[in-house]
Amino acid sequence: MGKLADATLSHTLDFDRPHGYDSTLFEQTQQIGIKDFNREQKSDFIHKWYRADEREYWDSGRNSIDDREQIEAQIEHRANERATELINQLALNPALNELANNPLLITIIAITYQTSLTLPKHRAKLYQEIFKTLLELRPRRRDTKLTLSIAEENQAVLQVLALNLMQQQKTYFTPQEGAQWIQAKLLEYSAELSPKKFLQEIQDVAGLLAGAESDIVASHLYQFTHKTFQEYLAAVEVYEHHDGECLIEQFHNSDWKEVICFYAALRNATRFVQVALDNRTDYALQLAHRIVIDEGSKVDDETYDRLTKVLETIDLSGALGAKVQLEQRFRDRLASLDDNRIISDVITIGEYHLFMTAQADGQFHSQAKSMPLSVSESRPVTGISWQDARWFCAWLATQASLQSDDVVYDYRLPTEAELQQINDRDSFTVSEDSRNDRTLRIVREELPNHYKSLLSYLANGRWQEADQETDNVMLEVAGRKEKRYLDVKSIQKFPCEDLRIIDQLWVKFSGGHFGFSVQKQIYVECGNPLDSQYYEGKWEAFCDRVAWMKNGNYVDYPNEVIFDTSALRGHLPLRGVISWGRWAVSWSLFSRRDL
Repeated sequence: MGKLADATLSHTLDFDRPHGYDSTLFEQTQQIGIKDFNREQKSDFIHKWYRADEREYWDSGRNSIDDREQIEAQIEHRANERATELINQLALNPALNELANNPLLITIIAITYQTSLTLPKHRAKLYQEIFKTLLELRPRRRDTKLTLSIAEENQAVLQVLALNLMQQQKTYFTPQEGAQWIQAKLLEYSAELSPKKFLQEIQDVAGLLAGAESDIVASHLYQFTHKTFQEYLAAVEVYEHHDGECLIEQFHNSDWKEVICFYAALRNATRFVQVALDNRTDYALQLAHRIVIDEGSKVDDETYDRLTKVLETIDLSGALGAKVQLEQRFRDRLASLDDNRIISDVITIGEYHLFMTAQADGQFHSQAKSMPLSVSESRPVTGISWQDARWFCAWLATQASLQSDDVVYDYRLPTEAELQQINDRDSFTVSEDSRNDRTLRIVREELPNHYKSLLSYLANGRWQEADQETDNVMLEVAGRKEKRYLDVKSIQKFPCEDLRIIDQLWVKFSGGHFGFSVQKQIYVECGNPLDSQYYEGKWEAFCDRVAWMKNGNYVDYPNEVIFDTSALRGHLPLRGVISWGRWAVSWSLFSRRDL
């Protein structure tokens, strides 16, 4: 927890879980929690963070430009470029994207990405990169080196400190306590560096500790700036120097939950899952689910099969119960349509409630109608619109637990023929439907790997990146990456299935606002025949309807293009047509009968 309160103030800001400290220290304070960022806030924060970082660089005098207006332009350009890179990396990794909702962790992620220019796939690996960055790479880059210049040496001392804190059931410690715990370990690396100076450097240079000398609290206590730092370090200390059985003894102690999750990610987690299966309390099974499904820790096949079968039979309550049910639905409760497509059983109210919560919290950009639902309700969801059913499909693609490292999955409504294969006449299909008494089934479809980035960008509302990626994918599919443009002939021969996939991804993730088929509908409404020819006035009318022209001229890409759903319907995708510089390609595209 990070307390940013002066001793004379009557409140504190609480950045993390408020347990493990002496509550009498804060009897006169009011705890104020900092909520997670939503999608827009996260993007806004990243852009502002990079803008501040760029301004610090330019204001340091380490450049040869004197013109302030030119400097500001450079700051804005570089900040937007770097922020976009990080946001795109997060969009491609649902698990880290969720972790970045935390205001402090997103800062650390930005610092780490700034140094390494890449992000690992899993949380434990990310924390390893974070400590390497904060304890070695960043101090060296800023010329504010720690006395112990090697990250592993600093971390080894901090690991001892973290494990002692966990064993003492504390998050705060006095400088005297810290010195006593780390002195022996510190002597292994330096006889001159005192514990007091070490702790001060870790606070001032690395930023991993807060407290003692900065009067955050009257008692001059240290703490880790985020409790998961303490928990990760404790887990690594156990992994490197202790018997993991000490964590088995703490398996049912919620204070040790994160330590156990980190440790399980470092080592095979079979033993922990077996303990949960032998105990079978809600808490134990929730933790086992977290370790195996959410964290992706390895277990042997027999234990994994036992866990999945137990989770099927146990009635877990609340959001976790609905989440487990949803995961099981797309793992086990499926009917195969062919090698690449499966169809689910009907979606429950509890599962739909998860989607509603994500939308309400700003974690997904859908615009579905809000409904008062119970997360524990297991009846099939009905009473929703066809448009909202399609939004639910789009949301599924953002769920890390439903994704695979090896396969690209898309989730959509079934066709009428697909429902006929399982004798269902009551569920929504891909065809627009005004009825609201339909049930909801989902088809999970395996897509070619080259659609992974496009799907991720669209799922995260990264419209400009999705527009650029659409151009890349179409060039790859058509075999014209070297030519760098499509002509009329290549559009006419473009594979029907790939055209369907690209269009439906755009339509689904934009709620029917963007996509080739949306553009075609407007094209026809403006009186354009489907014969691949130019019709003066009618083509211009279409361009006005979708804002491809402004004051009689084609828009300047990307400066005059609107990359959000406030744009006119059919505005995107656009980059391919403009970059190819051949409007006849659009006439041929919209004239295809399979669009």
